[in-house]
Amino acid sequence: MKTRFWIILFAGLMAGALILSWLVMHQDHHGQVAGVYSDGELVRLINLSEVTEPFEFTVTYGDSYNTIYVSAEGIYISEASCPDQICVRHGPLGDGPPIVCLPNRLVIRWESERESEYDAMTGI
Repeated sequence: MKTRFWIILFAGLMAGALILSWLVMHQDHHGQVAGVYSDGELVRLINLSEVTEPFEFTVTYGDSYNTIYVSAEGIYISEASCPDQICVRHGPLGDGPPIVCLPNRLVIRWESERESEYDAMTGI
């Protein structure tokens, strides 16, 4: 009887975790704004809720480049000149970490209304 209780409890917890992870992975990002940064400088802000047709644009840094694909469903790096291609394999920008291409000094991340222009503030 105790074993059956633990099996049912464990199965319920696993089902709950799977449902929660599915919800997080399939969250709708409409109304969110993605910022594209090159060498720490903002290159472009993209509001995905305003995108009506997919488009691509290229960000260059010296002789390096990243081609960024944007649609209403998401934003990702479709092509890059970096040797490791980690940024391309990252896939669409989600709720996890930002898309980063270290060799080309490019970052794509969600912007938040709560963010300010300061990295930190002190009470002094």
